[in-house]
Amino acid sequence: MSGVESLWNRVRDSQAEVIEELRDADFGHGVVFKGFTIRDPDGNVLRIGEPLHGKDPSSSPE
Repeated sequence: MSGVESLWNRVRDSQAEVIEELRDADFGHGVVFKGFTIRDPDGNVLRIGEPLHGKDPSSSPE
């Protein structure tokens, strides 16, 4: 389990509003990230992720 997956497991059980579920995505420049987006109880939107090297986002289930 990666660091972001471990954090995801803790966050989804918290009071944070999930905006985007944990997923692999290519945001350009050939770097694929695993991450998620939440809104905390104060209304701040946080995108949390980590780079994945050598992965194709189209090959992983959403």
